[in-house]
Amino acid sequence: KAEGHFGELAKNPSGCFTVEKCFTVSNLSLREAIASDLVAVQAELEHSKTKQSPYLLRKLDIDGYAGCSYN
Repeated sequence: KAEGHFGELAKNPSGCFTVEKCFTVSNLSLREAIASDLVAVQAELEHSKTKQSPYLLRKLDIDGYAGCSYN
């Protein structure tokens, strides 16, 4: 149900925790969907006033995902 909304979830501290846990337990296709959602709001998350959002981007290597040629 959260698919397509992970970017919005990651904008608040408790949502970051949820996104990270979903990413950790998901299969490859859901991980790609989560990463894609985060790439869409990456600039907002990088400049977030909370420390959790930028940390989440680094932990899940969203920069690496954004740089892949197959996404």
